[in-house]
Amino acid sequence: MKTGYSEPTRISEWWRPKAGNILAVIYLVIAITGLSFQQTAFYFLPSIMTIIGIAGFGHFFNDLFDLKADQLAGKKNRVASLSNLVRGLVFAVLLIFALAPWFILPFDKNTVWLLALEFILLIIYAVPPLRLKERSGLGVIADALYAYAIPTSLAAYTFFLISEKPPELVFFILLFSWQFFMGVHNIIINQLEDYEADKVSGLNTMAVKNGTDKAISLKLSLGLLPELLFFMALVTWVGIIHHWSYTILPLLIIIFKLSKIRSQGGLTSLKRLSQSKDYQASSVPYQRFFPLWNLVFCLLISPWYLVVMILDLALFLSVFPSTLRKTASLSVNYAIYFFRRLILEQDPVTARKGAYDDPELLALEQNKHKELPRIAIINRHKAKFTETFVRQHIIHLPFRTYFLYGKGQYLPRFAVNRGHLSALVSFYQDLFGKVPKYLVELAFKIFLKQNRIQVVLAEFGTTGAVVGPHLKDLNIPLIVVFYGYDASNKEILEAYEIQYQKMFRYAHKLIGVSKKICKKLIELGAPKDKVMYLPCSVNLELFKPVERDINDKVFLAVGRFAEMKSPHLTILAFQQVLNKHPEAKLVMAGNTGEQDLFETCKILVRSLDIEDKVEFLGILTPQEVYEAMKVATVFVQHSVTTPVTGDQEGTPVAIMEAMACGLPVVATRHGGIDEIIEHEKTGLLVDEYDVEGMAKVMISLLDNPPLLKGIGIEASKSIRENELIVKHHEILTRIVKESILTP
Repeated sequence: MKTGYSEPTRISEWWRPKAGNILAVIYLVIAITGLSFQQTAFYFLPSIMTIIGIAGFGHFFNDLFDLKADQLAGKKNRVASLSNLVRGLVFAVLLIFALAPWFILPFDKNTVWLLALEFILLIIYAVPPLRLKERSGLGVIADALYAYAIPTSLAAYTFFLISEKPPELVFFILLFSWQFFMGVHNIIINQLEDYEADKVSGLNTMAVKNGTDKAISLKLSLGLLPELLFFMALVTWVGIIHHWSYTILPLLIIIFKLSKIRSQGGLTSLKRLSQSKDYQASSVPYQRFFPLWNLVFCLLISPWYLVVMILDLALFLSVFPSTLRKTASLSVNYAIYFFRRLILEQDPVTARKGAYDDPELLALEQNKHKELPRIAIINRHKAKFTETFVRQHIIHLPFRTYFLYGKGQYLPRFAVNRGHLSALVSFYQDLFGKVPKYLVELAFKIFLKQNRIQVVLAEFGTTGAVVGPHLKDLNIPLIVVFYGYDASNKEILEAYEIQYQKMFRYAHKLIGVSKKICKKLIELGAPKDKVMYLPCSVNLELFKPVERDINDKVFLAVGRFAEMKSPHLTILAFQQVLNKHPEAKLVMAGNTGEQDLFETCKILVRSLDIEDKVEFLGILTPQEVYEAMKVATVFVQHSVTTPVTGDQEGTPVAIMEAMACGLPVVATRHGGIDEIIEHEKTGLLVDEYDVEGMAKVMISLLDNPPLLKGIGIEASKSIRENELIVKHHEILTRIVKESILTP
């Protein structure tokens, strides 16, 4: 189970918003029924247990039947690394958490019906053959019911039973309706945020089936508007029937939200925000005010509810995030560790490793308590499947490493294994949503100071440009690695021109993964003595040379379906190969680029009527890439300098991996490719955009098996004898240590 060591904040993904929502409704029922603290205290823990159990049960089933889809999309899956035995144990524990509390909580036949409906929906939402998740509107309805409407109604009904007062029909109608439309709103937001990943994995969600424009319209018309309407109706009814002052704050917040929408251009503005990927723009932060507002009215019943308020703040507003979450994470993971050691009789290393998602997380944890130089590796993405070079730095650099990331265009906000860089930022975000720039800057600097960071390694020039000024203030050395677009894209170079100049002056070392990048950096104004050529590393232990059947005629392409890699040109060249070798096959691994050429390539293959000759594998793990390379005959890649933005590659890692395992490469004279491939000796090169020339070279290799075999042998030899590649991490380690010693 991956809950604690690998990602302490993982729990919050499903616990905080949904459990907080259910508890808020429980507080509301306590307030309107006048339940004393003595009457309710006994039932709080069982209530929280069943909330965790039911929610965990749903997420477990969802992950269990999303294994393949998540793998294709490159998404983490909590169940993937678990053995069948551990999966069974997790299932049993979640079921106990979900059902055992009902030996304490009061129930009747209505409770049983609600629980039964909840579990039925949880199962048929995820499990084939029904799998409502992929049945468009039915999936949205099912999710809204099982994640929002039914759990909150069940919780409210249970506490009405505790109060021994008759359930109020109007209250339940308004509550159920509000929660249902809130669920519709939120599931559509989730589908929009997962749109690209779901397209990649083939999940036919409502958003994928209908497109983002339609989904955004439905989010607003069938989600936000009825959600706000029924919420206002609910709080108004509570105010009229129970206490007039109750209505004041909720209505003010909703009126403020509506006035803000109107001032920004009404629904047209919200739709525009949503189309700019700000899908959360329409959300109402109930979890920030609704539980506390209800607890204020509970305090009128008994001052002992202050205890509940403090605990609620600690759990949901991150007042004490580190202590509580780390304690919970450690408790869960040590329980798993000792179970593996004592019951399964695993050795300590095996038992401990099972708690980690990825090798780099294990590397981070293993060096955590060692007296080593402290470095921060910073990247925009946390785990982009194409950026294996970042993963290699985390795994192999012999330092106490902190990996910082953030999806925005500004400073990183998160650290792997730690969550938010600062509890202050987390607390502010919980309360107000958007975090001001100055707080992000403050959190970043405090994190670097508290963890005594001695060097920052910025992955990509744009990252270095953003963090550079703040490192200068703290006198922390900066090393920046440029990989391609960050030194070639015209728009990037224009946007970051001033920041690059400042970074060039401050940085200790500027590393280019190709000689062309190094030359470009010097042209841009970087001091020559700071610029260094160092190609990416290759996992030579994984990508070993293999004996291959050169008669199979299988061409392999691996990489993003992006303009710079031009997979469509590879397909056009392959079509010409089929005229001479109709039995040949093209296998393409990878997926969406920035403009989604993946679907364009599928359309092209269909239009050329060669669907039976081209196979799309989707996103692969490094091990799966190697397995594909073992059975391939030739590796192909038609990289180009894009005509509009001028984007160029550095030295593609996939090409070096292919060479390392003895797979002959046909590629273009582009970026750093012709710096590692010697034409007609360690590979074959053609000019950019020369589709016919590429086809001829591909044919020539199939027609000349000795040449094909010889190039493969020489290619593997050239990679394994290239000290810059083989000793990449040793060289980078030396650079880091030098930067620490340089005053």
